[in-house]
Amino acid sequence: RVNVFDKDGTPLFFFGNKKSDFDGLKAPTGIAIINESVFVADEVFGCIFEFDRAGNFIRELVEKKTFSKPESIKIWGEDLVVCDKNKILSVDSQTGSVFEYVRTGNAPSRVTVASPDVNGNLLATDIVSNEVEEVKPEKLSKQDKAKLMIKLENEMKEAAKNLDFERAMELRDI
Repeated sequence: RVNVFDKDGTPLFFFGNKKSDFDGLKAPTGIAIINESVFVADEVFGCIFEFDRAGNFIRELVEKKTFSKPESIKIWGEDLVVCDKNKILSVDSQTGSVFEYVRTGNAPSRVTVASPDVNGNLLATDIVSNEVEEVKPEKLSKQDKAKLMIKLENEMKEAAKNLDFERAMELRDI
């Protein structure tokens, strides 16, 4: 389940239990909030569930068993960055489309966190190799770079719309 606290640490409510339209969370491993949606990765189900801010189940964003071992979720524009064993994936928070950014190969590895920086790179931690690696856009294919540019442009426009001009300028200068 997911426990919700106020800013002082006082428990408010919890969600994620089994209901008639939802099997319940079994092993939540990541959480992210975009606007009014709360996204929770579950290791047992291998998927991401969407809830509203009150904890009401909305939908399965990606179908069960899409991931083998989802670890964390980070926000990148309107997308979610998810680590899954030796892969870093992007999930469109609207459609649930999954896009693979990088795979570490066949060497033993377990990417536990991938966090976007202001330069459009991802900083990824590998707990098995005990490394932090910077994944640069140059390592991406042309199609991946095009998607990244669209995402950054949309994030810049959203920042400007929200009057966060400093963030918009950072994104423009990438």
